[in-house]
Amino acid sequence: MGKYYTNEYKEYVAKMVAEEGRKGTEVAYELEIPYATMMRWVKLYNEKKAAEQSGEHITPSELEK
Repeated sequence: MGKYYTNEYKEYVAKMVAEEGRKGTEVAYELEIPYATMMRWVKLYNEKKAAEQSGEHITPSELEK
């Protein structure tokens, strides 16, 4: 069974890459998170921020798509 990460942790990790400019490979290695998983979190974080800036209202299920 895989590990469970809270939404707060996912957002924290995504901010490290998206806002602080850290390399995804380094963060994934340091935190022992699969790179593809972490980059999915970063993509969702960026989509969420873009939606907030544009004023769109999206549901959580739409965000997951």
